[in-house]
Amino acid sequence: MAQRTIEPIRVTRGDALTIWAAARERAADDLAFRAAQLTGAAHWDAAAGLRAAARLLRQRAVQERAQAAACRTEKADGPRMTGGCRQAVWASDRDADHASDRRQVGGRGCF
Repeated sequence: MAQRTIEPIRVTRGDALTIWAAARERAADDLAFRAAQLTGAAHWDAAAGLRAAARLLRQRAVQERAQAAACRTEKADGPRMTGGCRQAVWASDRDADHASDRRQVGGRGCF
């Protein structure tokens, strides 16, 4: 009997950003729910911290969804026309300053 190998699933940068955005939104919803519970129990300081964290997660989710849309647009139009997703540009620009691009994506780079 021949063994079957499972091919790894290839996920595009846009798809990965969309998945991360959804995860951040779920986490923000959870934090907001916990903040509401703490507010009801008169723990206003702790609730304020959770609401602030939820707000930051939602802001980042919006940014990631915008980046994902830019990647999808770039896939249709080409990297030089939109300039939204750096990954496609990196393949052709070997002398690009990658360090500044990594800082924009939270230090992990655009892979």
